[in-house]
Amino acid sequence: MDQQSCSFCAIAPDPALPFLHGPNDLRICVYCLAKAQKIIAFMKQSYTCSFCGQSHQGDSMTEGPGRIHICSDCIDTALATLRTHSPPPLPPLGNR
Repeated sequence: MDQQSCSFCAIAPDPALPFLHGPNDLRICVYCLAKAQKIIAFMKQSYTCSFCGQSHQGDSMTEGPGRIHICSDCIDTALATLRTHSPPPLPPLGNR
């Protein structure tokens, strides 16, 4: 990674793209700052899981399209279920 690039996304510096310079030669571009701001705002809010209906802080949630949310507990449960059950085989392409 270029010493002058963004430490988060590695975008090269540009006169029109301001960077914030931090300690130890760290840099962050305005795009990554905006993403970080959105992530922190999401983490501070409380959301209802679209699967279990429980309210959780954003730091234990994932947001999908259409503002659906799934909590880390439901993700863990789903992954454990998928590991113990093999999915049914898909039908041949001609029968779909």
